[in-house]
Amino acid sequence: MIQRLVFPILFAASVLSAAESAPGWLKELGQSSLPKYAAKVSAVVLVNEESTTVEASGRRLRTTRYAVKILNKEGARHASQGDVYYTDTGKVRDMKGWLIMPSGKVKEYGKAEATEMGAGSGLYEQAKVRMINAASDADPGAIFGFESTIEEKSVFTQYIFDFQDDLPSLRSAMVLNLPADWKAEAKMFRGLDVETIKPEVSGSSYRWQLVNLAPFEREPGAPRRSSQNARLVVTAYPPPGASSTRFETWRDVSAWGMQVSDPSAKVTAELQTQAEKITAKATTKWEKLKALSEYAQHIRYESIQLNLSRGGGYTPRPAATIMAKGYGDCKDKANYLRTLLKAIGVESFPVMIYSGDPRRTRKEWPSPMQFNHAILAMRVADDVKSPSVFDFPGVGHLLLFDPTDETVPFGFVPDHEQDTFALLAAGDLGDIFKTPTTTPDVNHLERKVQLKVTAEGDLTASLQQTSSGQEAFDSLWAFKNQSLPDYVKSVERRISRGAAAAKLSKVEPKEDATAHTFHLAVDFTATNYARSMQGKLMMVKPFVMSYAGLPNVNDPKRTQPLIIRPASFRETIELEVPAGFAVDEFPDSGSIESEFGTYRVSFRKQDNKVYGERELELRSAWIPVEKFKEARDFFGKFGATEQSPVVLVRK
Repeated sequence: MIQRLVFPILFAASVLSAAESAPGWLKELGQSSLPKYAAKVSAVVLVNEESTTVEASGRRLRTTRYAVKILNKEGARHASQGDVYYTDTGKVRDMKGWLIMPSGKVKEYGKAEATEMGAGSGLYEQAKVRMINAASDADPGAIFGFESTIEEKSVFTQYIFDFQDDLPSLRSAMVLNLPADWKAEAKMFRGLDVETIKPEVSGSSYRWQLVNLAPFEREPGAPRRSSQNARLVVTAYPPPGASSTRFETWRDVSAWGMQVSDPSAKVTAELQTQAEKITAKATTKWEKLKALSEYAQHIRYESIQLNLSRGGGYTPRPAATIMAKGYGDCKDKANYLRTLLKAIGVESFPVMIYSGDPRRTRKEWPSPMQFNHAILAMRVADDVKSPSVFDFPGVGHLLLFDPTDETVPFGFVPDHEQDTFALLAAGDLGDIFKTPTTTPDVNHLERKVQLKVTAEGDLTASLQQTSSGQEAFDSLWAFKNQSLPDYVKSVERRISRGAAAAKLSKVEPKEDATAHTFHLAVDFTATNYARSMQGKLMMVKPFVMSYAGLPNVNDPKRTQPLIIRPASFRETIELEVPAGFAVDEFPDSGSIESEFGTYRVSFRKQDNKVYGERELELRSAWIPVEKFKEARDFFGKFGATEQSPVVLVRK
């Protein structure tokens, strides 16, 4: 049963009379009483409603109403709202905004105050955002209202509506008005669940509504907001014989994907010559695939958004155009590589995927609208082994590659594109599938540290570490995206967390492109590192630098799942004991086993040195709230080991 809100009177009549220029719906919302929120909640959405009227021709009229109350100074930034439209087949019929100030005075924003920009960042942009921004005028207690009407036309009869962002919302609704002989089916996704939300139906008008949505604050290591908050997906079905594109199964989406991409993958004489030139020095098929993939990877990325309402957001430009221009977006680069591979006789397939949130795409709703990115799956020999290789029924042994990612090399897939649902566009053979996930050993960090402590407690240390897989790609990205002095400072900050006031004398980062590894060598000193107790005992932490791959589990309270990504870590330390001291005790050795990870630590002493070793393996996991305590205990023991000292006693 859909609940309706009742808005009791909150403002005095004198305030309302001063707000005559605001529309009635906004003034009514201004009278609503609010629940009590935590002080950090900066604003509350009073209404977020999208109403779309569909005509049989495909023409749509979409009206949005949005109102937000500002609760504190930080909330002023929320006094802003916009809407997207496509310049090729759409237009903004009307757009207005209002700000009801705490005094009751109203400021109206119209066409002159609206700003417009491209929805992306590309050279060619038919997706536009028109926005009204009242943030500079909004004080705590103000109410910002927004209303827009967009006229558009689309080949799609599917819709997505997110009920909220991070703000609490009193009422959030989607309304769909269909032609008399159409019908609509909807699902609501929230977390891993598929929920039933019954609409209010009046004739061919459907209304889905949620009320009193709590504020959203993502917890450390939790899934992204886009896969946790409630999201409505709707498919409207026209009568048989209508010209609209219908997606009833994932194979329908696959067939459509091939239809829109195949015409752009024609091999011209120039492309044939280009492919042969790029692979001229390659002696094996693998080397040829690698050469072409790396070439496509270095084509300049530019967002191209054309003919979006007719499926242009999924239609690549011709490969010959990309070769001539030297730039393209994700679908252009994937299609360009596909065409070059075709030129050397290798079959490949477009793959639609959602980049940035591995858990957003749901197999229960066949729709290209679930994706925002394009990569490629190429056919490889059955004996090829690689972290990005997988078998697809009826198609064969395939290798995934993202030519848009500038850091992750051929043979690998970025971690945010792993273990997620994607679509292989292979005509009748295509379907949705789960992308491969790397094993922990692929994403590995190996660290060796030599420590020497003086009798006064000062430390001299030498650290060598080599990372591979996603560990290496993240390290390489951090290195390449900042200046060397800034990179050195970031390393210094990390070491100083374990060794206060550390002074670095050497920082040597080095990439091994052949082995896909990243090496870092650091020499440093730290005064007063060891803690002395009455001049008789000295306590030395053997693990100077923490492992950054652990999730944050400091807060004992948890309301959201915890995501663990696959990784492995091994560290060995050698601690030289200063003259005049002997080893009194060192941390206990032991191991911890869990369904999502394994941890082992051991220590031994030999002559005047202490040797320590620890190993951690984490498997890909989605840990529900009810199992969070187990995870917190596991990582807590790992953290306790990092703080446990070697105790030295003066002879």
